[in-house]
Amino acid sequence: MKETKIVFAGIPRAGSTLLWQIFTQIVPYTKQFKRTTPFAWEPEKDVCMLSTIRHPYDLMASKYTLRKRRAENQKTEWNELAAINGVCGHVMKSFNGLKDVISVYKNYTIFRYENFLHDFTCFYEAIELLFKVKVDERKRKEINKKCGLEENRKRCATKEGADKNWKEFWLYKNHINSPEPGAWKRIIPKKYHQIVKNRLGVVCEEWNYEK
Repeated sequence: MKETKIVFAGIPRAGSTLLWQIFTQIVPYTKQFKRTTPFAWEPEKDVCMLSTIRHPYDLMASKYTLRKRRAENQKTEWNELAAINGVCGHVMKSFNGLKDVISVYKNYTIFRYENFLHDFTCFYEAIELLFKVKVDERKRKEINKKCGLEENRKRCATKEGADKNWKEFWLYKNHINSPEPGAWKRIIPKKYHQIVKNRLGVVCEEWNYEK
């Protein structure tokens, strides 16, 4: 197996954990692997950067859900409009960070969440290319089940389950929320939809997502 330095720099809430899961099921974790985020990583020499992106509106809704849940758990004051604006700002920061990195660093692959949520083929193809290994059909079926949405939901349904599986799967309690594309329309109150579009429409255009 060819040893390749890999930096996993997926945008948070865009399937970066799933990317990590699939790769480490086939290529055991070593010092050759590094996890970070696009806005916290400086380009390095002689490495390959792997990133994940997701429709900005759905990404925003996922972050919004986590922030609202945290406020409820901590019994802190909740300002919906401020939360929406704040999360939109974080989404913009994430995409801008990724844009900055790839503008100066050319050895990278970006995976779209909508393409790999229920089909890991793009991951397997990347692994075969990067590590010069063959991921046969039997192994693919095994990983498809092990790292599929249903199994990952079970792992992070409770804190005990998430803690038990943390080392291998990197899931915290309730890690997964509304993963299906387009869920933002249901999660974000309709009266705020236009605000989301106004804030993130330009990001959609830059990354070829429908506004």
